[in-house]
Amino acid sequence: MAAPPRRIPTPRSSNNAASSQREGRGEIGRENSKDAGRSGKSDAPRSAALDPAANATPGSHAHLFTNLRPPRSIVTFPDPVLRKKTIAITTIDEHIHELVADMKRVMAELGGGGLAAPQVSVPLRLFITAGKPNFPDLVFINPVIEIAGAVEAHDEGCLSLPDIVVAVLRPTAARITATALDGSLFTLETSEFAARVWQHEFDHLEGRLIIDRMTPRDKLTNRKALRDLERAYEERRGG
Repeated sequence: MAAPPRRIPTPRSSNNAASSQREGRGEIGRENSKDAGRSGKSDAPRSAALDPAANATPGSHAHLFTNLRPPRSIVTFPDPVLRKKTIAITTIDEHIHELVADMKRVMAELGGGGLAAPQVSVPLRLFITAGKPNFPDLVFINPVIEIAGAVEAHDEGCLSLPDIVVAVLRPTAARITATALDGSLFTLETSEFAARVWQHEFDHLEGRLIIDRMTPRDKLTNRKALRDLERAYEERRGG
């Protein structure tokens, strides 16, 4: 996700405020919130087995790294990888540590607030968010998100959709449970801007983009920019 956008106030709805929606696989965990502080630790290569009930064969992600070695770069629309539903990670091995390190580099270079693995051509259920001063970047592996609260619109940008800005309606609160890079489970919840970032990045794991949420006005405003991205993609492919 691009840097924090401006807010567009919209009317609150009592129906929206009472609504709650779960996305992802399984139920939200109930781990102590102190685990959240560990979510950015331990970048040293190691292996940690995840929940064996995860919906993937152990080690099945390894083949994704055969021809996708760093340095990786950002993937832009309309690359098909951005539309793939991602695969659950079952083992945190050297490939995952390498991927996270590369994602952090790309996110920092482009000034993003978050980045999902598909945005660097790896269709795995993993995203990262940018930290604050004296606070590390966070890593979310196999996240499950629960959203609630009134729906509000903000302008959102995306590193994979340069020059595209969309007013996206999203609930204002979110609770997320994920596995950290050290293999520990953690839960975070907020009604601050981070809730929007989590939802934006989670959309990437489901193959959704902000352009899927465009209003007719946004479609008209961004029509040329989208055509330019499509043309540039075809030129890169030699089409």
